[in-house]
Amino acid sequence: VYMLCEGTMYSENSAISYYDIATGKTVKDYFKQVNGYGLGETANDLKRYGSKMYCVVSGVQGKNKSYLEIIDVATGKSLKRIPFYDASGPFMPRFVNFHKNKAYVSSYDGKITKIDTTTLKIEGRLPVGGALEGLAVVGNKLYVTNSSHSAHPGGANNTVSVVDLKLFSKMYDIPVSFNPVRVNATENGDL
Repeated sequence: VYMLCEGTMYSENSAISYYDIATGKTVKDYFKQVNGYGLGETANDLKRYGSKMYCVVSGVQGKNKSYLEIIDVATGKSLKRIPFYDASGPFMPRFVNFHKNKAYVSSYDGKITKIDTTTLKIEGRLPVGGALEGLAVVGNKLYVTNSSHSAHPGGANNTVSVVDLKLFSKMYDIPVSFNPVRVNATENGDL
């Protein structure tokens, strides 16, 4: 079992620990022990897809602190770190979800990033709305919450945006209460 600890904002103390069910042994800060360096600042989400884990690290202190860390499930070794920043600053990624060999990452810059899970390359970035948070997939649609955050002032903060995953284009917004953060899909397709 891998456990993600977000750590303290403005400190580079996010960690992934490991619990071995067979032996009952816990290894604190397993990621750092295996890779020789720390996970970073403000890791928000850790999800498995196939043989890889995807760890979203927001990093609020600078552009090189924002990235997606891709990790081998079997060994805990980092396979690749995909930067989430450009000349204008950090994207501040928040959450990740998957559909048909693609990873979709929400960010506070209001864009969804699409990544191929085989090549581990960014295929595109789609402007969607405000400070994006949680996301869920139902069928061929991605639903992402638009929250309120100082990193994206003036953006949408009371909607769930719907994205067509076949076309990778925004379809429409669903009005909801102020500052939605999470959305989850059930097995029958409800949100």
